[in-house]
Amino acid sequence: MKPLARSPLPRLARLLALAAALACSGSDAAGPAGLEGTYTLRTVNGSPLPADAEVPVSDGLARLPLVSATLVLRAAGTDGGTYAFTWNFDPPAGYPELPTRTRTSGTYVREASTLQMRPDDPGAATFHVVIDGGRLIRSTFLTGGGPDDFSPDVLIFER
Repeated sequence: MKPLARSPLPRLARLLALAAALACSGSDAAGPAGLEGTYTLRTVNGSPLPADAEVPVSDGLARLPLVSATLVLRAAGTDGGTYAFTWNFDPPAGYPELPTRTRTSGTYVREASTLQMRPDDPGAATFHVVIDGGRLIRSTFLTGGGPDDFSPDVLIFER
């Protein structure tokens, strides 16, 4: 009796499955290195820019049009790195004391699907950014809305 020949297909299928699994384990899942890069602010509360934003100035807060913003992430180590936000405003003419750009920076630690952000400014509060695929979602109080408005703004950053 002739021995049965083994088909190469099951082995090929296992190799293809392994290759697919390795390819799908993108760098986002592996750690901060997969998150590195520049993210651009696309929407504030579901609306495209510009958006009115409250900006600290020497004598309180000023409401200015936010025309663009970026978030740059740099990995350092296996579970964190540094970040830098750049916020660009379009203040009305004749007010040179109002900012056209502000920057904030600090360090972050990845915790599952969130980034815990620790600002360099010792007086600033730690906050979280949610990782959603290629988007980063930050909830913050950006646009004000009065003393009775306690709902944070939702900012969507995309690569």
